[in-house]
Amino acid sequence: HLFCIKVDTAESGDPTTRVGAYKILRGHKASVASVAAQKYGSKICSGSWDCTINLWDTDEATSELSVAGKRRKGNNQAEETQLEGEADTSFVGHTQCVSSVVWPEHDVIYSCSWDHSVRRWDVPTGKESLNLFCGKALNTVDVGGEGSALVAGGGSDPILRVWDPRKPGTSAPVFQFASHASWISACKWHKSSWFHLVSASYDGKIMLWDLRTAMVDGSTGLWERRIS
Repeated sequence: HLFCIKVDTAESGDPTTRVGAYKILRGHKASVASVAAQKYGSKICSGSWDCTINLWDTDEATSELSVAGKRRKGNNQAEETQLEGEADTSFVGHTQCVSSVVWPEHDVIYSCSWDHSVRRWDVPTGKESLNLFCGKALNTVDVGGEGSALVAGGGSDPILRVWDPRKPGTSAPVFQFASHASWISACKWHKSSWFHLVSASYDGKIMLWDLRTAMVDGSTGLWERRIS
């Protein structure tokens, strides 16, 4: 299940007493591994161990939500209800756990999976529009860089890969960074620089990469503990 949380900051006091799930989104048949939100809109997507990506609309005015059978009382003793919602649609194509999803554009979702692929999905049609195969189970994917079009991914080897879907023959990465000593657990593009990409690994290190030199930025601090 996915839980949607809202925080009531109108009243003073212990903020933990005002936080609770007000929507429960049901539909996956296995554990949910990843989630991403539409940048401008009310929709979210989720990737699961059931190999699917589900699309949800959290807007009460447009989505089909029903009141849950159970009511609960908050610390203020007022009865609260929880809404339940079902997925608008499911994107099917991955054959193993969908480990990471990102929503970089209004009508475009990217996903990666333990099936060794990065895929791009057209939101209105639910159809796959790109499939990049890397030969390794993938843990993380992000989209950014030049033109907000580069795709970075990492997984069950020490190599951080970058693809450019705009180029012919996009199945081959345009960059491969291999300074980590263990699996890559996360990667993120810098929000204000086309040239910088950060990665985290089970080797206990965070590395900042500069695409102009294809090298690690030496000023980056390194964590001396495992990152998961």
